[in-house]
Amino acid sequence: MYKKESPSGNKAGPITSNRLQTVESPLRLMREVAEDSAEFYELEPLEVVEVHIDDSKPSFPTKDGSPDYTYLGGVLGRFCISEQGLNIDRLSNYKPLNPNFQQTPVVGEIVIGVRYLGQLFFTTQLNLFGNPNFNTQHGLSRGKNKNTFESKAGVEVVNGDDRGTESGYYFTRADDARRLLPNEGDIIFEGRFGNTIRIGSDIKNENQDSPNIILNAGQTIEGDTKVPITEKIDTDGSSIYLTTNQTLEFTPGTESQLSPGPYEGKNILISSDRITLNTKNGGDIGILSNNNISFTSPKEVVIESPTTKIGSINATEPMVLGDTLESKLNDILTLIETGLLAPTGPVVVGPGAGLLASLKSSLSTIKSPNNKVE
Repeated sequence: MYKKESPSGNKAGPITSNRLQTVESPLRLMREVAEDSAEFYELEPLEVVEVHIDDSKPSFPTKDGSPDYTYLGGVLGRFCISEQGLNIDRLSNYKPLNPNFQQTPVVGEIVIGVRYLGQLFFTTQLNLFGNPNFNTQHGLSRGKNKNTFESKAGVEVVNGDDRGTESGYYFTRADDARRLLPNEGDIIFEGRFGNTIRIGSDIKNENQDSPNIILNAGQTIEGDTKVPITEKIDTDGSSIYLTTNQTLEFTPGTESQLSPGPYEGKNILISSDRITLNTKNGGDIGILSNNNISFTSPKEVVIESPTTKIGSINATEPMVLGDTLESKLNDILTLIETGLLAPTGPVVVGPGAGLLASLKSSLSTIKSPNNKVE
């Protein structure tokens, strides 16, 4: 916050009781007072000197000897106008203005500082370079003072002197981060690292009433990094598309005869190199369909479970072990062929009689003890 003094001009003089007053007189006086008053600027650019996200750092604010977590996500900063050149020992800490939405700046970025109800806050960083990854301007609040980081109180920050240009303890600038090309009416959230959320529609393709949400992590890096891009589901890292009235264009991992394209209308599409559905604490996973369910893979489909039921949760008929059944039936056919078991007559006692008895006693082994089918 700072004040800008206005130069005094020629005034008409005070309103006195012995002068003729008109309606214009008080209005003129009010204008003169306003012109002679200082302009008060409540919002002011603030350079970020340190970001409070690690309570093990000596610069993290404390209260009664313990970390003061009300400043978590806050900053140590210097106003660019009213505190220009101020030593680090005299700088203040600022809390995020919104407790429910955290947009963490990096060191060297310029944010907006403000004082409300006796407390200092900061809000969004200034979009100096139109880059979602970095918008730093180190030293903007330093002015001509080249010793602003010489601390007598032992304040330690990521940049130990005025020549430092580090943006954090581990944050590194990514020059290939791309802006997302907006469509008319879109609301877009862009992270610093090639991750975006688009809340929009498909009306540009003349599809009215077509709200959609596209979540994307890992942009396709190609071409001029200064040129904005759109999502590319086939080459982006991981994506979730929620659509209502549009055609999804992508290359399936494998072709499905039961669920072929086109993928039109209301769809939820999840695309990545690997997709895992996980539950915990005894939770279930349910896949419910009003029509068909298709599992298509160019390799294997594996179901690992102590018990598998097909057709109904009440299924009781055991599944058959195919290899075991084949082996037993082959043995029976062999006995028939050798004449031990005549196709049209009684059992012939012979050397295979013992084998026949063994087969009868082992027939139950063709039934699976775990898997049931109805």
